[in-house]
Amino acid sequence: MACETVKKTREVEDEFSVPCSKSPRLSFTGASIDSRTILPGELFVALKGQNTDGHKYVSDALAKGAAAALVNMDFESPDFRVEKRLIRTPNPLKTLQNMAHNHRVSFLKNTPVIAVTGSTGKTTTKEMTATVLSGSFNVLKTQGNLNNHIGLPLTLLGMTKKHTAAVIEMGMNAEGEIRKLAKIALPDIGVITNVGPAHLAAGLDSIDKVLKAKLELLDHLEGPLVVNADNRLLADACKNLSSRSSKVITYAIDNEADLRATGLQAGGKTGITFSVEGVPFKLPVSGRFNASNALAAVAAGQLLGISLKIAAQRLADYHGVPMRFETLEIEKYMVIDDSYNANPMSVKAALAELTETGKGKRRKIAVLGDMLELGTASADHHKEAGRLASEYGIDLLVAVGPLMRKAAEVFGGNCVLFNDSKSAAENIFEIIKPGDCILVKGSRGMAMEIIVRRIRDAV
Repeated sequence: MACETVKKTREVEDEFSVPCSKSPRLSFTGASIDSRTILPGELFVALKGQNTDGHKYVSDALAKGAAAALVNMDFESPDFRVEKRLIRTPNPLKTLQNMAHNHRVSFLKNTPVIAVTGSTGKTTTKEMTATVLSGSFNVLKTQGNLNNHIGLPLTLLGMTKKHTAAVIEMGMNAEGEIRKLAKIALPDIGVITNVGPAHLAAGLDSIDKVLKAKLELLDHLEGPLVVNADNRLLADACKNLSSRSSKVITYAIDNEADLRATGLQAGGKTGITFSVEGVPFKLPVSGRFNASNALAAVAAGQLLGISLKIAAQRLADYHGVPMRFETLEIEKYMVIDDSYNANPMSVKAALAELTETGKGKRRKIAVLGDMLELGTASADHHKEAGRLASEYGIDLLVAVGPLMRKAAEVFGGNCVLFNDSKSAAENIFEIIKPGDCILVKGSRGMAMEIIVRRIRDAV
């Protein structure tokens, strides 16, 4: 399935013009908002947050070698000697975004930028895409979770002449955020991994609104869009994109698509194997969903001239992202650490993979923490998680948090309840036994990783 549309021209938005104080011409090698980790030559951006004010650390950042500091107009410097290293502005955040946008438009105008978004799989797809491009490009990629209105500009400002491509992750919590990120980055290639129930408590109170928010990427996309044709919402949207993208490339495992995996084997610890147009792929990670993420990366790579054969060779060395369906052999336990985040779509996929990975193990145990930001549909989504755990034959459900109790109510099998991840970690060895296969998953705010850490550090 392919959708052909008309190419748009790139425009520089007037909105990014933000006045700054006159100061000597300053140059820097990157930007940071953390005085503890800032490197010599970088720009320190003093932002006011909920818990702290970056202006308190301007002196520390400059003492560590920061080339300059971006501060509010009314900032009172404790040392008049650093005044020439201050860039004053009414809004440091907007100025940061402005600088990143201008850096992209002028300095990086010939550097291909790939933007990756989606309800699940963003980070893994970003990492796989960078892997596919490596060897042909010097790739800058989003580090950690720097995928928002602050992190994305910081990433772009880290691009130098040595970088020949960038893979940028775009996250969101509300309507309009993807549009703003795309306006800053002006991506040449867009990737949407999927659309599902996530962030429903942040004004996106329906999946249709989530879809609309993800498609904001197209408002400032320069070139092709890569989408998952196995995701019904995206597949349907592809038919109606009209003139919003120069070209739409689809990928899939189950449905017809421009790039399709065949002969998929994705169970257990042996990794993933599949073929694309007769080219065999073998990835040393587990999870059917990771085959889908790999297809997205391959599709993006093809748009930049990477052949299927080369992509397969490079993905054979891909080893996953910590805390994202990371299969760990810890003494006599098999632990699937998927603790970084959770929403209904990713929980369903993780439970399905637990049944495969746990074959031959003593028990399949799902340690599930609350899925946050699901709004009024939260109770129903948690009940569905419990129903799926039963359907997939999970032997024991460990429900962590008040919301996940709804899952326990409908699970129908053996359950253990905890109020939070700390108490679950403290008691985990009263529950698990050698030979078990244990999935640990929950929303970021649940800090489920401490359960994995407890298992790892105690054996």
